[in-house]
Amino acid sequence: MHLRINGADTDWFQHDLALLSLPGVRGVMLAKAEHSAPIGEIHRAAPNLPVVALIESALGLRHLEVIAAAGIARFAFGSIDFQLDLGIAGEREELLFARSTIVLVSRLAGLAPRSTA
Repeated sequence: MHLRINGADTDWFQHDLALLSLPGVRGVMLAKAEHSAPIGEIHRAAPNLPVVALIESALGLRHLEVIAAAGIARFAFGSIDFQLDLGIAGEREELLFARSTIVLVSRLAGLAPRSTA
């Protein structure tokens, strides 16, 4: 199973890192991925777990290349929180730029296009 952990800016992040060593955890999804430093902390806590970076904010979208270079397995898009962060009402064309940017950066970084698990 993949364990979703709270973003690095929360009080729970450090506690969540301790859970990565539990039996059955095969990967980690980092909520509110906006910087590369938390990914480094995840790799130090659980060096063999693939990391999925959940992009849910304008800052996360802006830092896609840096986040990808930190050694993630792939991106995921948290469209609802992204809409809230940017004040976007629609969910089709309004999110096309963000979705397309994530796909482009993923391809250029050589990230897997989808989970095979």
